[in-house]
Amino acid sequence: MTTGSILFGLAILVVVVVFVVRPFWVDSKPRSLALPSPRQQLLLHKDVLLEQLQQMDFDHETGKIDPEVYERSRPRLVEQAALILKQLDDMADPQTDAAIETAIARTRAGQPAPARARTTRPADDIEAAIARRRAGQAVALATPAGAVMAAENGAVGGGDRFCSGCGRAFEADDRFCPACGRARH
Repeated sequence: MTTGSILFGLAILVVVVVFVVRPFWVDSKPRSLALPSPRQQLLLHKDVLLEQLQQMDFDHETGKIDPEVYERSRPRLVEQAALILKQLDDMADPQTDAAIETAIARTRAGQPAPARARTTRPADDIEAAIARRRAGQAVALATPAGAVMAAENGAVGGGDRFCSGCGRAFEADDRFCPACGRARH
């Protein structure tokens, strides 16, 4: 053996020993984990109970669980979930409750809701853009991100940019739809 191969072997041995022994050198003190707040604990418990209810209902529908076990266990889980929801309601922020009660009273009295920055929903904007496009008008749709998408002039009047059968977009030189094979009109 040459000196170079011995030194190379020792270098690999040192690297392997360091790699294997390193976990023992690291501080083994358990790190303190932040405990979830009582509200977070209740929300987690609620999610677990709802998941158990869903799973139990599915198992009952597929016949995996005995009907008498289902009828005995399900009301108990529902009762536990209702108790958790009541505890969550009791922890609610008083300001939020006051705002909700004010809005309900305003609605019952027939008063309009206070003005908001945006009174229409994005779906309303989309429906309006579709109606304008069908009427042959130019379409400019404001997206929630604030960008404006304008329809191309050739597509505003209807055109045949999309397949009437499946809705897939045509390429400029397509004579048939690449998805369903329908002829381009």
